[in-house]
Amino acid sequence: MMTQLLEYGQEETWRLWLSNLESYSCVVLCDTNTFQHCYPKAQAEQILPQHHQLIVVPAGEASKSFEQVVQVVEQMHVAGLGKKSILICLGGGMICDLGGFIAHIYMRGIQLAHIPTTLLCMADACLGGKNGIDFQGIKNQIGSIHHPEAIWINAAFLNTLDERTKKSGIAEMIKHTLLQSEDAFDHACQLPVNAFYDTRQILAGLRFKQKITEQDEADLGLRQILNFGHSIGHAIESESYTREKSLFHGEAILLGMLYELRLSHLYLGCSMEILRQYGRFFKKIFPDLKFEARVDDLLPYLNRDKKNNQGYRMSLLKNPGHPQTGVLVSAEAIYKCFQDDLFL
Repeated sequence: MMTQLLEYGQEETWRLWLSNLESYSCVVLCDTNTFQHCYPKAQAEQILPQHHQLIVVPAGEASKSFEQVVQVVEQMHVAGLGKKSILICLGGGMICDLGGFIAHIYMRGIQLAHIPTTLLCMADACLGGKNGIDFQGIKNQIGSIHHPEAIWINAAFLNTLDERTKKSGIAEMIKHTLLQSEDAFDHACQLPVNAFYDTRQILAGLRFKQKITEQDEADLGLRQILNFGHSIGHAIESESYTREKSLFHGEAILLGMLYELRLSHLYLGCSMEILRQYGRFFKKIFPDLKFEARVDDLLPYLNRDKKNNQGYRMSLLKNPGHPQTGVLVSAEAIYKCFQDDLFL
């Protein structure tokens, strides 16, 4: 299905879309952070329906759970929300994942809209319909595909974030350029940090993702190129939750792409210059991002990766703009890609 992408400056189009839903009951879902920092702004700018039920969940990945789903559904039930309802997610990736899953299962499916408030969510998570919750320490083990009817992008929400949170969203943006072309990747590598926070840059990557997801909604073929960096990245992210200081999703994906580019070199002959260019970009934008991970700690997570089929299956790059899905990767190669001395 086609999701409407609307941005700051198109308020009247957004409000017209909302006005066509006047007969619908509305629930706005946010977390404790977005309730404090973003909900008042959304109210002031009149981008929320005048009458709505507000539900606030605790901030953080822990809210992507069955227990939280049940609590939200109970509140929606008590509020009398029926099939003719719309759920508006105001928040980052966690809220869009949680809200999208709830919109899919409540009354066998109600309408959904997203107002993303983090760069990671604006640039990637808000679009494509994938949503879900974590299960037994594994990210997004349970979920569904449920597309938003509309997405409202306003980069001003980024001003409510600290720098680490903002920067983590660059991960998916640089991933999109690697999937597009060498020119797109080269251009992105020259950009300063603040350029990634520009609405035009955000929408460029989002529209690329939209083209891919519209061709393969069920994620059975082409869309799997968007998994680049996520096999090892998700394993690193899950392992980080066992540490005193966990990584943000985008930070884990940045590391995942580093290692999967090395696998791309080993399996598909991806140019060493692309690996070096990514390394320079990584050091320039994320000089303090480090995570000591042992392959033996990551393999249990990779073993449970839902993308695997008769071994470790990953989406890798022959070169920017030439991704390949379903590449069968050996454990031995994964050990190799963590040996820095082989790629210097």
